[in-house]
Amino acid sequence: MEIFTGWAATRCAFIQLHGGQIHNLCQGIRNFVVGITVKVASDETTLRKEKTYINKLNLALVQVSMYL
Repeated sequence: MEIFTGWAATRCAFIQLHGGQIHNLCQGIRNFVVGITVKVASDETTLRKEKTYINKLNLALVQVSMYL
């Protein structure tokens, strides 16, 4: 998860510098992270069991959202 977070933040920073249609890629990363978060958090049992994973997904979402 740390590798994904670092990759997403670096990629979005690069996208922000270069702008244009590539900005959509950063939005796609955000939508992907949100989709996974919703899927995992939709079941209360899974949410409790995967709390650390949800926290990491939230951190990744914050990192990506900083560049949108």
